[in-house]
Amino acid sequence: MQRQSHISVAISLICILFCSTLTSALDEPEYGYNEKSANGPQHWGDLKEEWAACKIGQIQSPIDLSTNGVEVIPKLGGLKYWNYKPQHATVSNRGHDVAVIWEGDAGSIEINGTPFFLQQAHWHWPAEHTINGRRYDLELHMVHVSPQPDGTNKTAVVGVLYKYGSPDPLLSKLGKYIMDTPEEDDEKSVGVVDPSEIMKGSKMYYRYMGSLTAPPCTEDIIWTVDKKVRTVSRGQVKLLKDTVLKYYAKWNARPLQPLNQRAIQLYVPKTKNKPVEHKLSVKPGAPWIPDRIRRRGDGISIFGSKDIWIDHWTLSRCGMYVWMNRDNNLGMWSRGPGDDDMSTTATMVLPSSFFSFSSLLIVLHHTTVEGHSITN
Repeated sequence: MQRQSHISVAISLICILFCSTLTSALDEPEYGYNEKSANGPQHWGDLKEEWAACKIGQIQSPIDLSTNGVEVIPKLGGLKYWNYKPQHATVSNRGHDVAVIWEGDAGSIEINGTPFFLQQAHWHWPAEHTINGRRYDLELHMVHVSPQPDGTNKTAVVGVLYKYGSPDPLLSKLGKYIMDTPEEDDEKSVGVVDPSEIMKGSKMYYRYMGSLTAPPCTEDIIWTVDKKVRTVSRGQVKLLKDTVLKYYAKWNARPLQPLNQRAIQLYVPKTKNKPVEHKLSVKPGAPWIPDRIRRRGDGISIFGSKDIWIDHWTLSRCGMYVWMNRDNNLGMWSRGPGDDDMSTTATMVLPSSFFSFSSLLIVLHHTTVEGHSITN
């Protein structure tokens, strides 16, 4: 009897160990974001043959969107490249993220004359793309597809960046439904969601060719990243983190990938009629130091001997280049008639509080600056 008891105990212990090992294996996801883990981002391409692009791909995402070397493209008629419409949607806990999935035609974006139809949107924390090296707190990816004659789909993704601040209206609407999806694969109908509300106020955006930011890391994805940084509350980000699997709660953002000489375009609004009220003379080769420079609306306010406002269309056409690097050094170059190269004419240091952005600031004409008066 005592021997049978020992055998029963041994069998129980084996079952406990087996079940514990099985549970642990089931809890381990196919891929993760911990760079020290065997299934971390640097190993994705080795985990499955069909994920090889994660390792050997040359146009991978995300990247740093630096304004140094960006191609500025003035776009006539504003930047309303989207044509979204309200549609019924479902919130889904996908384990590694939370997604809102539209059930019907929620509209599209148009890229080079081709419509890409909105399918779903999901969140990454922190943001995956950075702007001039700065990483924000959250990023929304709006995934679009364009059906092809051969039955495949081309994919375009719109990225929207968020920093901590006021609550995000979309997450405010979806919050109670997200709380009702505490387990992986849980879904909840949320009624009608209008995706156009996400893009309100968008006026400038970056575009480049990249990839999916998670396995299989498929390339030839058209990325459009809105330059406007929106706000989200800490509580809303916490809700997203608390909803997904614990393995992804802290971080579900892929590290930055090499640019590999890819072109980055920055689309800015272009106005048809450029009003002129004042002209400020700037002589080539002569230093010109304003008192203050601030971004204002769709242009730049310059405070000095004459306060003016310059729109982006004027800025993009001119030949004097003013910029600020990350050390807040303001440099100025001028291009005289017939000059191919720019030469430094003034360098100064201003407090960083004067600027809410870095790198590309304003471009000024080599003889005059034309814009609106902001003092009248």
